[in-house]
Amino acid sequence: MATFRFADPTYFQDGQWDEDLALGKEPVLVDPKWEKTILDQLLSGAQLPNEAGKNVSDSFWIATSGSTGLPKLIQKNRSHIEDEVNYWLSSSDIHFGWDWKSSRFHVTVPLCHLYGLIWGLFLPRAMGRSIIHSNPLQIKNEDLNENDILITVPYTLKRMYESGMNLPKRIITSGSKFPVPLAQRLRADGIVDIREIYGATETGAMGIRNPMWKARYTLLSVVEPKIETNSEIDVLLVKSKFVSKLSLELRSKETSQEFVPTSITDSDGYFFTNDAGDLSSEGWNYIGRVDRITKIKGKRVSLDFIESSISSIPDVKEVAVISLESKDQEAELACLIVTARSQEEIQKQLVDTLPASHIPKKIEITEIINKLQNGKTDYLSISKYFQLKSLNQIEL
Repeated sequence: MATFRFADPTYFQDGQWDEDLALGKEPVLVDPKWEKTILDQLLSGAQLPNEAGKNVSDSFWIATSGSTGLPKLIQKNRSHIEDEVNYWLSSSDIHFGWDWKSSRFHVTVPLCHLYGLIWGLFLPRAMGRSIIHSNPLQIKNEDLNENDILITVPYTLKRMYESGMNLPKRIITSGSKFPVPLAQRLRADGIVDIREIYGATETGAMGIRNPMWKARYTLLSVVEPKIETNSEIDVLLVKSKFVSKLSLELRSKETSQEFVPTSITDSDGYFFTNDAGDLSSEGWNYIGRVDRITKIKGKRVSLDFIESSISSIPDVKEVAVISLESKDQEAELACLIVTARSQEEIQKQLVDTLPASHIPKKIEITEIINKLQNGKTDYLSISKYFQLKSLNQIEL
């Protein structure tokens, strides 16, 4: 039967992980931040189907959640981890050109995420490198060494950079597309070398790039891409030995909730990424999620790209960008920003950073941005806020 495990470093270091796999307990890796939250209650209270209780050796699940905020379990197995680790070991000279000797991996990413699991544990282990795990909110300048390999995400890297920390010279990032303005600032400094991994829990790694110099991702040699066009938008499908085949999605019944098994690849083994962009001989240009692309005055605009650009502005802590329908039934952009800067300062910065079509028409400075239970932005409540405000139904 599947066993829920809070995936902190201790779980892997004390041998519990290896024991769970060997005994076929099919551990479900859960973010420690979920403990004693509504997500924890949903996981423990929902019924698991037979697919998560077959006592399959080397099988495990990663608990994640999407825009709905409801838990979803992605099935993985030890071979997914080993295959990706072996790929990076054999291709490190091609994609990095770094000297890994005497390097310590400094990890700020939780091990409950596939990216953290591979780059924060199993790959450095395979390399024989030492590992240090740090809370991204508590990391200090004296904790860092210039020879470290920093494993992080763009938001954490931005905060470290703006706080004046002496960053390690080699940085690996993933989790969200690297903001262009931040890449430009780091490139101008000329101190660090960055690689950005493009991937997802379902797919594993799909591509890599140096965000300071390249807009497109080089897709990994083991990845077979395919493009499907929906409503004039090109969407990426991928097939590789890293891709999962099965997920369990939480569904409500009359008196209970249960996880329902769902095949996540098509009959040919391709996974629909829901990522829009364009593919050429030079690589994959990722624009944004399909459901986060809108048309402004006839031009396609990625809300994710705008968010990423605004979040790179110094002193911006959080940002949420949405698309609204105006009185003349045209789409217009609106955003909430958590920052100490004034609205006028932000507006001026946006004019210098973004094309006119990408600048939100409605900009508000706020102290907090609503989140779903999983910590992701609650875009639905933000849309309702702006809609009600346009009707003068709430105070300014």
